[in-house]
Amino acid sequence: MVASLYIKTDLENVTDLAPTDDCEWYFKDIYEISGSRGSASLVMRCKFCKREGTAQFEPSFKIKKYNIEQNGKFQQIAQFDCRGLELVDFQPRDSWLAKGAESDTVFNDIDLSEGEWAEYDEKSGEPVGIIPFHERDYWESRFKKEKHFEWLLTWKDIQSEVETYLNKSENILHLGCGNSELPFDMSDAGYKRIVNIDYAETVIRRMKAVTQEKQKDYSGLSWYTGDCLNNLISFLPHENYTTVIDKSLVDTIACSDDNLQSNTKKFADQVLQVTTVNAVWISISFSNERIYNTSPSSTFYWKTEKKIPIEVHQENDKPGAPAIYYYIYINKKVQK
Repeated sequence: MVASLYIKTDLENVTDLAPTDDCEWYFKDIYEISGSRGSASLVMRCKFCKREGTAQFEPSFKIKKYNIEQNGKFQQIAQFDCRGLELVDFQPRDSWLAKGAESDTVFNDIDLSEGEWAEYDEKSGEPVGIIPFHERDYWESRFKKEKHFEWLLTWKDIQSEVETYLNKSENILHLGCGNSELPFDMSDAGYKRIVNIDYAETVIRRMKAVTQEKQKDYSGLSWYTGDCLNNLISFLPHENYTTVIDKSLVDTIACSDDNLQSNTKKFADQVLQVTTVNAVWISISFSNERIYNTSPSSTFYWKTEKKIPIEVHQENDKPGAPAIYYYIYINKKVQK
């Protein structure tokens, strides 16, 4: 029996993920038929029936690299000839390598035992990582363990740049809220009415509890479980919003997108459906090339009126390291 191994993940600023030459491959196995003789990459004997099972790399198939263009898609990387056993449940561990997507930096001994990996590429001045951002299970699992994480920028970082677009008497829609402190900080600044959405039910339950536990009055903050890519309006308490904020949600969606940016366009269309004419979408991104395209059939589109770079100082910055910027996009809903 020939078994093909496919993997799917999200690469951040790295590409050409592949096992090293001395990588050990971990599977679970199920015995099915009588074993074969001869050399093999794996030989096992059933302790009950004493039959042998073997597995070896298919010699005609060259191990392939997983590149960044395949983000969020399954790609075959190996093939095995199995006799007397079936390989199931591949478990990547250590001894993987990749290279910087914007540099020639090689990252050796990548350990994927925890399902993710993160590092910093000093040559490109960018964070790099292998994280399954496209999987809801990843976020549910992460939020069960993580109490707080602030993506990209804080309210203090963006306040002076975005307040001119905010109205304290209007509802503000915060998409992909996660466990950010942004709603509480904005409420403290006078923006009391914020609707927070995330598709991870775990984090929504937690943030509701956090809101109750805090000593201040945050009764204007509301929390809803909802999918920003599928019928977003059905999850919201109001139909139309004048202001929308996301912090790196569009980045997360882009990680698993195709070459046509189908999911990014779908997200932009969903935001169009829940906003008023001339609404403002404040989108915070690590990318300086983010485009907010919508479907051709839409009557409206998002016009990027400003792209504001915010320099970020990292704790581990070394002298001479290139500056790192995150970007605030000010998008306005206008008619075509």
